[in-house]
Amino acid sequence: MKLDALKAGLAFGIIWAVSLIILTMMVAGFNWGTKLLEVISSVYIGYEPSILGCLIGIIWGFIDGFIFGFLIA
Repeated sequence: MKLDALKAGLAFGIIWAVSLIILTMMVAGFNWGTKLLEVISSVYIGYEPSILGCLIGIIWGFIDGFIFGFLIA
């Protein structure tokens, strides 16, 4: 069985982007996971617990996850 690199990249990118959305909502709503968000925002420029920051994080996360999944496959 052979992995399709494009599909693996899309899957990893979507999963990581959704994970960042959930993390942002948890920080904004319940103030839970702030240290994790601080660590991730040190890598993803512009990512913060706001609507615009969440959109920036989604873009960064999808690109990063896509590249990781593509290279793994």
